[in-house]
Amino acid sequence: NRLLPGVDRRFLYVSTLAVAPELRRQGIATALMDRVVGGATRLGLGVALDVGISDEGARALYAKLGFRVVSGRETSAEERRLVPVSGMVRMERPAGP
Repeated sequence: NRLLPGVDRRFLYVSTLAVAPELRRQGIATALMDRVVGGATRLGLGVALDVGISDEGARALYAKLGFRVVSGRETSAEERRLVPVSGMVRMERPAGP
C-alpha cells in the first residue's frame, strides 16, 4: 500500500517543503516554489504535491501560486501512525505560464 497516490508523469512531484516556524511569513516558501515551478515549466511539466487536508495555511499558499485541489482522501489508522493527519489532498499546477 502507498500512503500517497502515484504521480502522473506530466508532473514534477514536490515531496516535502518545510520552513522553520520562526522564518515563516517572509516569502521563503513562495520563493522556493517559484523556483520549482520555473524549473518544471522549462521542462514542460506541471507540479503536484500532497498536503494535509487540515493544513489551511499550506493549502492557501499553494492556491495563491496557482495550484488547485484535484483529489482528496481520508487516511487510515495505520497511515496516521506514519503521518498524523486525518486526510490528504493532492494539489496540482498544470504545465504552462
